[in-house]
Amino acid sequence: MTASPDVAVRWELGSDRPREDYGFFGPDSPTWKVWTSPTALIGFQRSVVLEHFEPHLAAAVADSAGIYRDPRGRMDGTLAYFLIVATADSRTAVEASEHLQKVHARSKGTDPVTGKRYSANDPASQLWIHVTGWHSVLKCYEMFGPGPLSQAEEDRYWSECVIAAELQTVNPADVPRSRDEVRQYFAQMRPALCTSERAQHAMH
Repeated sequence: MTASPDVAVRWELGSDRPREDYGFFGPDSPTWKVWTSPTALIGFQRSVVLEHFEPHLAAAVADSAGIYRDPRGRMDGTLAYFLIVATADSRTAVEASEHLQKVHARSKGTDPVTGKRYSANDPASQLWIHVTGWHSVLKCYEMFGPGPLSQAEEDRYWSECVIAAELQTVNPADVPRSRDEVRQYFAQMRPALCTSERAQHAMH
């Protein structure tokens, strides 16, 4: 993940003003249920590890160097962004999204593993971050929290995942809409994943 710690500041600023609405999902949504569970932190940590197997993302994180200067701040800022999208009022969520895209616009370069150019705002890269995040948080909710959602709740969760993706540079049509589609997406991504020196460095 390549979010700036400044996103956490946005969250604090947003919480200082009266809540304008209940955001894109609301307190009765499965998104609120899953993302406000203590298990979300475990899921987030899982997603960070998975994401670094994608070489373009690992290169973007390494080249920005923020994770090495302030790893805690970097992780807190990224988690804050996901929580803003999931639970904050809609204006705060949109502002955080716009801020993050501006930060990502500066993150461009060449990935030494593939030799190809990368951009942190690339829709494919953002899709990988988004899906691993939403999948990991749900998986850990099921494994270490209350357990599986009902089928109706899970269907709604993945529908809400598509809505959340619209705040990034992701094409909503590419976002998996079910557990089976998530599995298919991971199967498609698997040949492109690898363990790189940059990924190992970031994890240590």
